[in-house]
Amino acid sequence: MSSVARVRAIVQLSMARTVRTVPVSIGFLIAVLPLVFAAVFQTSFTGDQAALSSFLTARYDNLVITLLLPLAALLTAAGATSAEREDGTLLYLLTTTTSRPLIVLVRWVLATLLTSALVLASVIGAGLIAGNGADSTGVMRAFALGSVAGALVYSALFLAMAIWLRRSLLVGLLYVLVWEGTIAGNFPAVRFLSARQVTLGITQLFLPEAERGAALYSTAPGGNASLVWAAVVTVVALGLAVWRLRRMPLERAR
Repeated sequence: MSSVARVRAIVQLSMARTVRTVPVSIGFLIAVLPLVFAAVFQTSFTGDQAALSSFLTARYDNLVITLLLPLAALLTAAGATSAEREDGTLLYLLTTTTSRPLIVLVRWVLATLLTSALVLASVIGAGLIAGNGADSTGVMRAFALGSVAGALVYSALFLAMAIWLRRSLLVGLLYVLVWEGTIAGNFPAVRFLSARQVTLGITQLFLPEAERGAALYSTAPGGNASLVWAAVVTVVALGLAVWRLRRMPLERAR
């Protein structure tokens, strides 16, 4: 089998476990929420750019960065891989001559693309609705770019988690809700251990100078440090996933 055929097979298997009624419905409902809020905001928008910036920053943080982004990555990276462990698909792949790095790389890219597509639709849709078809404050562009960077990191983390752990969905939810939702935001000392905080740090890089002083970014690492952290964690997570697949006993793949 050629490399192209192998990639196509992995994508088809992953898509079959990802595009399911419950995950798609949950993702769609969360993605639509910012658009609904933006439509309500637009009905009373008077052109005040400060109000628009504040509204978008709050909605993007509360609904996209905190909720939609990590849950979408969790469902597409960890959810699909967990399902494949249960139905024997992962076991089948490990019994073939398919390269372990190829398995991990294709799954990571696919999870990143699906997560990014959902998040970008929500970010851009809400920004254009609230801003009457324009990104006059630059907040929409910054969060769109920051969210893609976050999708790369979250997808790598949750993919590695799913390969190493049987209860990856539960552990992932605890990480998102407890660690990132409660601990990391209140204790700046551990901000580098939060993908959300680092995503906010990267987002801040793309904001206009006048928009960077919001309290939201006070606990986030600096932009350049966040980029380095994101790259290192992504590479390490993918490396650990490959290492685990190469040494995983076949009975552990189920």
